[in-house]
Amino acid sequence: MKRIEAFHHFWDTINNLSRIRTEPLHDFGMGMPPTSLFPTPSLLTHSMKTALDHGDYSLYMPARGPLDCLKEICRFENARLPQKCSKYGPDSFALNSGAIRAFARICEHILNLGDEVAFPSTSYFSLSSLVEERYTPRPFEFRDFNFDFASFKKVITESTKLVWLCQPNNPTGLYISDSDFLKIIEYLNERKIWLLLDESCDNFQMEAKSWIPPNITSQNVIRIKSFAKDLNLAGIRLGYTIADPALISALNYMTPILDGNPPTIAIRAITAHFHELFCGADQNHNIQYELNHKKIQESFNSLKVAIVKADVAKEIVFPEACYYLLVKLKSDKSSDQFFLDLINNTGNIVVPGTVFGYPIDECWVRICFARETFSLEKLVLDIKSQL
Repeated sequence: MKRIEAFHHFWDTINNLSRIRTEPLHDFGMGMPPTSLFPTPSLLTHSMKTALDHGDYSLYMPARGPLDCLKEICRFENARLPQKCSKYGPDSFALNSGAIRAFARICEHILNLGDEVAFPSTSYFSLSSLVEERYTPRPFEFRDFNFDFASFKKVITESTKLVWLCQPNNPTGLYISDSDFLKIIEYLNERKIWLLLDESCDNFQMEAKSWIPPNITSQNVIRIKSFAKDLNLAGIRLGYTIADPALISALNYMTPILDGNPPTIAIRAITAHFHELFCGADQNHNIQYELNHKKIQESFNSLKVAIVKADVAKEIVFPEACYYLLVKLKSDKSSDQFFLDLINNTGNIVVPGTVFGYPIDECWVRICFARETFSLEKLVLDIKSQL
Protein backbone atom coordinates (compact mmCIF):
# COMPACT_ATOMS: atom_id res chain seq x y z
CA MET A 1 0.00 0.00 0.00
CA LYS A 2 1.32 3.46 -0.91
CA ARG A 3 1.91 5.81 1.99
CA ILE A 4 -0.61 8.33 0.62
CA GLU A 5 -3.31 5.63 0.42
CA ALA A 6 -2.65 4.53 4.02
CA PHE A 7 -2.71 8.16 5.10
CA HIS A 8 -6.08 8.88 3.47
CA HIS A 9 -7.59 5.65 4.80
CA PHE A 10 -6.51 6.67 8.32
CA TRP A 11 -7.95 10.19 8.16
CA ASP A 12 -11.09 9.30 6.20
CA THR A 13 -11.96 6.69 8.83
CA ILE A 14 -11.55 9.22 11.65
CA ASN A 15 -13.48 11.98 9.88
CA ASN A 16 -16.35 9.73 8.84
CA LEU A 17 -16.69 8.14 12.26
CA SER A 18 -16.54 11.48 14.09
CA ARG A 19 -19.62 12.62 12.14
CA ILE A 20 -21.80 9.73 13.23
CA ARG A 21 -20.58 8.95 16.76
CA THR A 22 -22.51 10.43 19.66
CA GLU A 23 -19.45 10.17 21.92
CA PRO A 24 -16.12 11.88 21.18
CA LEU A 25 -13.11 9.99 19.87
CA HIS A 26 -10.00 9.71 22.07
CA ASP A 27 -6.93 10.82 20.12
CA PHE A 28 -3.73 8.90 20.91
CA GLY A 29 -2.62 9.19 17.30
CA MET A 30 -1.55 12.60 16.02
CA GLY A 31 -2.71 13.86 19.43
CA MET A 32 -0.98 17.05 20.50
CA PRO A 33 -0.76 17.47 24.30
CA PRO A 34 -3.79 19.14 25.87
CA THR A 35 -2.95 22.56 27.29
CA SER A 36 -4.76 21.60 30.50
CA LEU A 37 -2.04 19.01 31.11
CA PHE A 38 0.91 20.53 29.23
CA PRO A 39 0.40 24.32 29.22
CA THR A 40 2.07 26.41 26.56
CA PRO A 41 4.65 28.56 28.44
CA SER A 42 2.91 31.63 29.85
CA LEU A 43 5.29 34.10 28.15
CA LEU A 44 4.12 32.86 24.75
CA THR A 45 0.41 33.12 25.49
CA HIS A 46 0.92 36.50 27.18
CA SER A 47 2.88 37.82 24.18
CA MET A 48 0.16 36.70 21.76
CA LYS A 49 -2.56 38.32 23.86
CA THR A 50 -0.53 41.54 24.07
CA ALA A 51 -0.09 41.54 20.27
CA LEU A 52 -3.85 41.09 19.88
CA ASP A 53 -4.55 43.96 22.30
CA HIS A 54 -2.19 46.20 20.28
CA GLY A 55 -3.99 45.36 17.05
CA ASP A 56 -1.00 43.60 15.50
CA TYR A 57 -3.35 41.24 13.68
CA SER A 58 -3.83 44.04 11.13
CA LEU A 59 -0.13 44.08 10.18
CA TYR A 60 1.78 42.17 7.53
CA MET A 61 5.17 40.74 8.48
CA PRO A 62 8.04 40.34 5.98
CA ALA A 63 7.58 37.00 4.21
CA ARG A 64 10.96 35.76 5.41
CA GLY A 65 10.26 36.97 8.96
CA PRO A 66 11.38 40.17 10.73
CA LEU A 67 15.09 40.60 11.38
CA ASP A 68 14.73 40.86 15.18
CA CYS A 69 13.04 37.44 15.25
CA LEU A 70 15.64 35.87 12.95
CA LYS A 71 18.46 37.27 15.09
CA GLU A 72 16.99 35.74 18.25
CA ILE A 73 16.58 32.35 16.56
CA CYS A 74 20.12 32.61 15.18
CA ARG A 75 21.50 33.28 18.66
CA PHE A 76 19.62 30.27 20.03
CA GLU A 77 20.82 27.88 17.30
CA ASN A 78 24.45 29.06 17.49
CA ALA A 79 24.44 28.32 21.24
CA ARG A 80 23.53 24.69 20.43
CA LEU A 81 26.40 24.16 17.97
CA PRO A 82 29.56 22.23 18.89
CA GLN A 83 32.54 24.39 19.83
CA LYS A 84 34.50 23.68 16.65
CA CYS A 85 31.53 24.41 14.41
CA SER A 86 31.36 27.56 12.29
CA LYS A 87 28.49 29.84 13.33
CA TYR A 88 25.34 30.78 11.45
CA GLY A 89 24.43 34.35 10.53
CA PRO A 90 20.84 35.67 10.48
CA ASP A 91 20.87 35.32 6.68
CA SER A 92 20.91 31.52 7.17
CA PHE A 93 17.38 31.63 8.61
CA ALA A 94 13.86 32.11 7.32
CA LEU A 95 10.50 31.51 8.92
CA ASN A 96 8.25 28.90 7.35
CA SER A 97 4.61 27.89 7.66
CA GLY A 98 5.34 24.54 9.30
CA ALA A 99 7.63 21.60 8.58
CA ILE A 100 5.44 19.92 5.93
CA ARG A 101 5.04 23.07 3.83
CA ALA A 102 8.73 23.91 4.23
CA PHE A 103 9.69 20.43 3.03
CA ALA A 104 7.47 20.77 -0.05
CA ARG A 105 8.79 24.25 -0.86
CA ILE A 106 12.43 23.16 -0.59
CA CYS A 107 11.82 20.10 -2.79
CA GLU A 108 10.06 22.28 -5.37
CA HIS A 109 13.12 24.50 -5.56
CA ILE A 110 16.02 22.01 -5.58
CA LEU A 111 14.44 19.01 -7.35
CA ASN A 112 12.87 18.21 -10.69
CA LEU A 113 9.98 15.75 -11.08
CA GLY A 114 11.34 12.20 -10.99
CA ASP A 115 14.64 13.02 -9.24
CA GLU A 116 15.91 10.36 -6.85
CA VAL A 117 15.36 10.98 -3.14
CA ALA A 118 16.76 8.64 -0.46
CA PHE A 119 15.02 8.33 2.90
CA PRO A 120 14.35 5.74 5.63
CA SER A 121 11.85 3.08 4.60
CA THR A 122 9.91 3.71 7.81
CA SER A 123 9.42 7.44 8.21
CA TYR A 124 6.95 10.29 8.62
CA PHE A 125 4.08 9.79 6.18
CA SER A 126 3.40 13.35 4.95
CA LEU A 127 6.97 13.80 3.73
CA SER A 128 7.43 10.29 2.33
CA SER A 129 4.05 10.52 0.55
CA LEU A 130 5.23 13.66 -1.25
CA VAL A 131 8.41 11.89 -2.35
CA GLU A 132 6.47 8.85 -3.58
CA GLU A 133 4.05 11.01 -5.58
CA ARG A 134 6.46 13.48 -7.22
CA TYR A 135 9.96 11.98 -7.19
CA THR A 136 11.77 8.63 -7.42
CA PRO A 137 11.96 7.17 -3.89
CA ARG A 138 15.09 5.31 -2.79
CA PRO A 139 14.20 3.94 0.66
CA PHE A 140 16.85 2.37 2.89
CA GLU A 141 16.44 0.19 5.97
CA PHE A 142 17.31 1.02 9.55
CA ARG A 143 18.83 -2.17 11.01
CA ASP A 144 17.19 -2.97 14.37
CA PHE A 145 15.81 0.59 14.28
CA ASN A 146 19.32 2.06 14.18
CA PHE A 147 21.01 3.85 11.29
CA ASP A 148 23.25 1.54 9.26
CA PHE A 149 25.79 3.38 7.12
CA ALA A 150 26.43 0.39 4.83
CA SER A 151 22.71 0.03 3.99
CA PHE A 152 22.49 3.76 3.45
CA LYS A 153 25.35 3.88 0.93
CA LYS A 154 23.82 1.08 -1.14
CA VAL A 155 20.83 3.21 -2.19
CA ILE A 156 22.87 6.31 -3.12
CA THR A 157 23.44 6.51 -6.88
CA GLU A 158 24.75 9.08 -9.34
CA SER A 159 21.12 10.16 -9.81
CA THR A 160 20.44 10.82 -6.12
CA LYS A 161 19.74 14.51 -5.60
CA LEU A 162 18.47 14.59 -2.01
CA VAL A 163 18.59 12.61 1.23
CA TRP A 164 16.03 13.46 3.88
CA LEU A 165 16.04 12.28 7.47
CA CYS A 166 13.91 12.93 10.55
CA GLN A 167 16.09 13.64 13.57
CA PRO A 168 15.01 11.90 15.70
CA ASN A 169 13.18 9.43 13.52
CA ASN A 170 9.41 9.55 13.42
CA PRO A 171 7.86 7.11 14.42
CA THR A 172 10.65 5.52 16.51
CA GLY A 173 11.88 8.63 18.35
CA LEU A 174 15.47 7.37 17.97
CA TYR A 175 18.41 9.62 17.06
CA ILE A 176 21.13 9.08 14.52
CA SER A 177 24.39 9.63 16.42
CA ASP A 178 26.61 12.67 15.88
CA SER A 179 29.42 10.36 14.65
CA ASP A 180 27.13 8.83 12.01
CA PHE A 181 25.90 12.28 10.99
CA LEU A 182 29.49 13.43 10.58
CA LYS A 183 30.03 10.58 8.08
CA ILE A 184 26.71 11.17 6.32
CA ILE A 185 27.44 14.86 5.72
CA GLU A 186 30.99 14.17 4.52
CA TYR A 187 29.78 11.41 2.18
CA LEU A 188 27.02 13.57 0.67
CA ASN A 189 29.26 16.64 0.44
CA GLU A 190 31.70 14.70 -1.74
CA ARG A 191 28.85 13.77 -4.08
CA LYS A 192 27.16 17.19 -4.05
CA ILE A 193 23.91 15.74 -2.68
CA TRP A 194 21.56 17.77 -0.51
CA LEU A 195 20.79 16.61 3.03
CA LEU A 196 17.41 17.75 4.37
CA LEU A 197 16.74 17.28 8.10
CA ASP A 198 13.29 17.44 9.66
CA GLU A 199 13.94 18.23 13.35
CA SER A 200 10.30 18.65 14.40
CA CYS A 201 10.59 15.88 17.03
CA ASP A 202 13.91 17.06 18.50
CA ASN A 203 12.41 17.92 21.88
CA PHE A 204 11.56 16.45 25.29
CA GLN A 205 14.59 14.16 25.36
CA MET A 206 14.33 11.23 27.76
CA GLU A 207 18.01 11.75 28.57
CA ALA A 208 20.21 14.66 27.50
CA LYS A 209 21.65 13.80 24.11
CA SER A 210 23.86 15.85 21.81
CA TRP A 211 23.61 14.75 18.19
CA ILE A 212 24.81 17.81 16.23
CA PRO A 213 28.13 17.15 14.40
CA PRO A 214 30.75 19.87 13.80
CA ASN A 215 30.02 19.91 10.03
CA ILE A 216 26.27 20.58 10.43
CA THR A 217 26.68 24.07 8.93
CA SER A 218 27.94 22.64 5.60
CA GLN A 219 26.43 24.23 2.49
CA ASN A 220 24.56 21.07 1.49
CA VAL A 221 22.69 20.72 4.83
CA ILE A 222 19.15 22.10 5.14
CA ARG A 223 17.39 21.99 8.52
CA ILE A 224 13.66 22.36 9.20
CA LYS A 225 12.41 23.26 12.68
CA SER A 226 8.88 23.51 14.07
CA PHE A 227 7.26 25.06 17.15
CA ALA A 228 4.40 22.53 17.16
CA LYS A 229 5.69 20.06 19.73
CA ASP A 230 8.25 21.60 22.09
CA LEU A 231 6.18 24.78 22.58
CA ASN A 232 2.77 23.13 22.05
CA LEU A 233 1.93 25.58 19.23
CA ALA A 234 0.70 23.23 16.50
CA GLY A 235 -2.21 25.52 15.67
CA ILE A 236 -0.13 28.51 14.54
CA ARG A 237 1.71 26.66 11.73
CA LEU A 238 5.07 28.31 12.17
CA GLY A 239 8.68 27.14 12.17
CA TYR A 240 11.98 28.06 10.56
CA THR A 241 14.42 26.82 7.96
CA ILE A 242 18.22 26.87 8.37
CA ALA A 243 20.32 26.67 5.22
CA ASP A 244 23.10 28.25 3.22
CA PRO A 245 22.31 31.98 2.73
CA ALA A 246 22.17 31.56 -1.07
CA LEU A 247 19.46 28.90 -0.77
CA ILE A 248 17.56 30.94 1.84
CA SER A 249 17.64 33.91 -0.52
CA ALA A 250 16.30 31.81 -3.40
CA LEU A 251 13.51 30.38 -1.23
CA ASN A 252 12.63 33.86 0.03
CA TYR A 253 12.24 35.08 -3.55
CA MET A 254 9.27 32.74 -4.02
CA THR A 255 7.81 32.92 -0.49
CA PRO A 256 5.59 36.01 -1.04
CA ILE A 257 4.05 34.37 -4.12
CA LEU A 258 3.53 30.86 -2.75
CA ASP A 259 3.13 31.30 1.02
CA GLY A 260 2.36 34.96 1.65
CA ASN A 261 3.22 36.45 5.02
CA PRO A 262 3.81 34.60 8.30
CA PRO A 263 1.39 35.19 11.23
CA THR A 264 2.26 38.43 13.06
CA ILE A 265 0.70 37.43 16.38
CA ALA A 266 2.74 34.22 16.55
CA ILE A 267 5.97 35.97 15.55
CA ARG A 268 5.63 38.43 18.44
CA ALA A 269 5.41 35.47 20.82
CA ILE A 270 8.28 33.52 19.23
CA THR A 271 10.60 36.54 19.30
CA ALA A 272 9.86 37.02 23.01
CA HIS A 273 10.42 33.30 23.62
CA PHE A 274 13.91 33.17 22.12
CA HIS A 275 14.88 36.47 23.72
CA GLU A 276 13.79 35.05 27.08
CA LEU A 277 16.03 32.00 26.67
CA PHE A 278 19.03 34.32 26.96
CA CYS A 279 17.80 37.11 29.21
CA GLY A 280 15.87 35.02 31.73
CA ALA A 281 13.70 37.88 32.94
CA ASP A 282 10.67 35.64 33.51
CA GLN A 283 11.70 32.47 35.31
CA ASN A 284 8.18 31.06 35.02
CA HIS A 285 8.83 30.58 31.31
CA ASN A 286 11.60 27.98 31.69
CA ILE A 287 9.99 26.48 34.79
CA GLN A 288 6.82 25.68 32.83
CA TYR A 289 8.81 24.07 30.05
CA GLU A 290 10.66 21.87 32.55
CA LEU A 291 7.38 20.91 34.24
CA ASN A 292 5.94 19.88 30.88
CA HIS A 293 9.06 17.83 30.19
CA LYS A 294 8.73 16.07 33.53
CA LYS A 295 5.03 15.31 32.94
CA ILE A 296 5.77 13.81 29.54
CA GLN A 297 8.41 11.52 31.03
CA GLU A 298 5.96 10.47 33.75
CA SER A 299 3.32 9.72 31.12
CA PHE A 300 5.84 7.67 29.15
CA ASN A 301 6.70 5.60 32.22
CA SER A 302 3.00 5.03 32.96
CA LEU A 303 2.30 3.81 29.43
CA LYS A 304 5.37 1.57 29.41
CA VAL A 305 4.38 -0.06 32.72
CA ALA A 306 0.77 -0.54 31.56
CA ILE A 307 1.86 -2.20 28.30
CA VAL A 308 4.25 -4.58 30.04
CA LYS A 309 1.68 -5.43 32.74
CA ALA A 310 -1.06 -6.14 30.18
CA ASP A 311 1.34 -8.22 28.06
CA VAL A 312 0.06 -6.80 24.75
CA ALA A 313 3.36 -6.13 22.96
CA LYS A 314 5.68 -8.33 20.93
CA GLU A 315 8.14 -5.46 20.66
CA ILE A 316 8.46 -1.94 22.03
CA VAL A 317 10.75 0.73 20.57
CA PHE A 318 11.67 3.02 23.46
CA PRO A 319 12.04 6.60 22.17
CA GLU A 320 14.89 8.94 22.99
CA ALA A 321 12.77 12.06 22.45
CA CYS A 322 9.31 13.49 21.76
CA TYR A 323 6.12 11.80 22.99
CA TYR A 324 5.31 8.88 20.69
CA LEU A 325 5.76 5.17 21.42
CA LEU A 326 6.03 2.60 18.63
CA VAL A 327 4.66 -0.83 19.58
CA LYS A 328 4.32 -4.14 17.75
CA LEU A 329 1.21 -5.76 19.21
CA LYS A 330 0.56 -9.42 19.92
CA SER A 331 -2.12 -9.66 17.27
CA ASP A 332 -2.53 -11.57 14.01
CA LYS A 333 -4.47 -8.65 12.57
CA SER A 334 -2.93 -6.16 10.18
CA SER A 335 -2.24 -2.77 11.71
CA ASP A 336 -5.03 -1.30 9.54
CA GLN A 337 -7.56 -3.85 10.76
CA PHE A 338 -6.52 -3.36 14.36
CA PHE A 339 -6.87 0.42 13.99
CA LEU A 340 -10.39 -0.05 12.58
CA ASP A 341 -11.44 -2.45 15.35
CA LEU A 342 -10.03 -0.23 18.08
CA ILE A 343 -11.63 2.99 16.86
CA ASN A 344 -14.99 1.39 16.05
CA ASN A 345 -15.30 -0.61 19.27
CA THR A 346 -13.61 1.67 21.82
CA GLY A 347 -13.38 5.13 20.21
CA ASN A 348 -9.57 5.22 20.63
CA ILE A 349 -7.28 6.44 17.84
CA VAL A 350 -3.77 5.08 17.32
CA VAL A 351 -1.76 5.39 14.10
CA PRO A 352 -1.42 2.12 12.12
CA GLY A 353 2.10 1.17 11.06
CA THR A 354 1.22 1.15 7.34
CA VAL A 355 1.09 4.95 7.47
CA PHE A 356 4.82 4.93 8.29
CA GLY A 357 5.73 2.24 5.77
CA TYR A 358 5.61 -0.92 7.91
CA PRO A 359 4.34 -4.10 6.17
CA ILE A 360 0.57 -4.46 6.23
CA ASP A 361 0.78 -7.93 7.84
CA GLU A 362 2.65 -6.61 10.92
CA CYS A 363 0.62 -5.03 13.71
CA TRP A 364 2.70 -1.93 14.46
CA VAL A 365 0.96 1.11 16.00
CA ARG A 366 2.22 4.48 17.19
CA ILE A 367 0.76 5.88 20.41
CA CYS A 368 0.93 9.47 21.65
CA PHE A 369 1.64 9.29 25.38
CA ALA A 370 1.30 13.02 26.17
CA ARG A 371 -1.91 12.22 28.01
CA GLU A 372 -3.22 11.77 31.55
CA THR A 373 -2.05 8.57 33.25
CA PHE A 374 -5.56 7.19 33.76
CA SER A 375 -6.43 7.60 30.06
CA LEU A 376 -3.24 5.78 29.01
CA GLU A 377 -3.99 2.90 31.35
CA LYS A 378 -7.53 2.62 29.96
CA LEU A 379 -6.20 2.74 26.41
CA VAL A 380 -3.98 -0.28 27.09
CA LEU A 381 -6.93 -2.23 28.49
CA ASP A 382 -8.94 -1.33 25.37
CA ILE A 383 -6.03 -2.41 23.16
CA LYS A 384 -5.94 -5.76 24.96
CA SER A 385 -9.66 -6.25 24.37
CA GLN A 386 -9.16 -5.93 20.59
CA LEU A 387 -6.15 -8.22 20.12
